Amino acid sequence: MVLFYSERRSSRLDYICNQILGRVIGYEYRMTDNENELLSFDGPSICYAKDYKGKGLHIVPCGLLFEETLTPQRLEVSEWQSMPIFYRTEGTDIPFDIFAASFYLITRYEEYLDADPDKHGRFKAENSLAYQNGFLERPLVDEWALALRSVMQSKYGVEPGNAPSFRFEPTIDVDHAFAFRHKGPIVNGKKILEALLDKDFKRVGNILKVLFRLKRDPFFNFEKLCEIHAPFGRDAHLFFHCGGRGKYDKRTFFPSWRYFLAKRKSDRFITAGLHPSYRAASTPWLFRLERNVMACAVKHSVDSCRFHYLKCTFPDSYDMLAQAGFKDDWSMIYSNDPGFRASTSFPFYFYNLKKEKAYALLIHPTAVMDKTLHSNKGMSVDEAYDYIMALAQKVEAVNGHFVTLFHNDHLTDAFEEWRGWEPLYRRIINHFPVETSHRGVLPSP
Repeated sequence: MVLFYSERRSSRLDYICNQILGRVIGYEYRMTDNENELLSFDGPSICYAKDYKGKGLHIVPCGLLFEETLTPQRLEVSEWQSMPIFYRTEGTDIPFDIFAASFYLITRYEEYLDADPDKHGRFKAENSLAYQNGFLERPLVDEWALALRSVMQSKYGVEPGNAPSFRFEPTIDVDHAFAFRHKGPIVNGKKILEALLDKDFKRVGNILKVLFRLKRDPFFNFEKLCEIHAPFGRDAHLFFHCGGRGKYDKRTFFPSWRYFLAKRKSDRFITAGLHPSYRAASTPWLFRLERNVMACAVKHSVDSCRFHYLKCTFPDSYDMLAQAGFKDDWSMIYSNDPGFRASTSFPFYFYNLKKEKAYALLIHPTAVMDKTLHSNKGMSVDEAYDYIMALAQKVEAVNGHFVTLFHNDHLTDAFEEWRGWEPLYRRIINHFPVETSHRGVLPSP
């Protein structure tokens, strides 16, 4: 048992201690604001106070965790033990306010104050502290936590009683259920004409075979996806698009009973979640409608989500999910840059900085997306594999959760652009032992 002493208590402090001490490190701990309890405690302790009380590992608070407002932060990044740090202090066992710095990154404090979103209303990676200081590709908060654990081990010889272990969690987004079927004569006619102009008669033949039901549509590959993820069971996730056609949705013109049933069948083997349409992300009534469509398909309530186009903003998007009773969200990743948007690989509960309240909505950081590597970074199949494995090693080093994001329409060799990515994905899946997928139940926030 570790005793955590602070002269003051706050919801921010309780939240980040629960995350860092309880989940990332795995300590059993108790918090107190009673100095006499600290002085009389016979065991490992942390003294989170400006003035050292003569006992405990000393960390000086910068004040952020005792505020109740959002204010622009002037942050100076320096280095300690080869790690970037900020909120630096002097004369303590840990030379910066590790809890305030972790809180700033995990709660996405900077995103609340952002006035320069991209055209989709998303926070830009290049505006983040992590990107500007070169640690976006590091689970820095987890590295800090391990450093704290090391100092506690050196000072007290204390080991965590519930130390976490590495987890691999593969996820798939279903943006396009069909390449040709249910697209309508205009769309398919255009595709056939383009193929004829390119003198690609094989492609013309493939399109016609699919349309005349002589060949399976290459994007309708859910049985294959269930087969690939079978060893991981319900720890693998498929997020199904349930909205209509739109500029950024590009779905079918006509509803498909086969797609409806595919959601239900897939959910028997792996976890099926909601992938709301582009408009639904900022339209509550439409979001509710699409959730009901998904629930009708799988015949149970749906409480897991990843926003289409990763179109989520703080705090509105997560507040909508929390109020609707969602339990999990998997949207915590930048569209154009891989890495750790919240500087952690561990799931964490949503903390609303405008309401100063933690919710029972668990946010799962995603480390890498196929489209980012292929379309934004221009990586080859081999380069992508090496990059993904390098990220995975960083997560393994901190015993965190490694979440990947691929798309069903990229896991097919029917189109030249993504040829070779299905074997790449199978290679990644086969790299990780099945036991690395099982995640335990986290305590409430």
